[in-house]
Amino acid sequence: MVLLTKWPYAPRLSYLLQKVAQNTIYICSDSLQLFGGYGYLKDYPVQQFWRDVRVHEILEGTNEMMRLLISRNLLST
Repeated sequence: MVLLTKWPYAPRLSYLLQKVAQNTIYICSDSLQLFGGYGYLKDYPVQQFWRDVRVHEILEGTNEMMRLLISRNLLST
């Protein structure tokens, strides 16, 4: 995260990471709704996608942290 704050393209990357995380959660949530109860079964890859998306959202930096980096940059310019 320290490297991300000192990099000149950090605000753009923060925005991109936040949007990608938000869109993947939206897509996986809709696909889970589409599969219904079957989406939670291990026979279908949707449950794995959903778990991966939720874990990567936390590991790569939460959306709140990305929003914080974006807002800091906007306020400093």
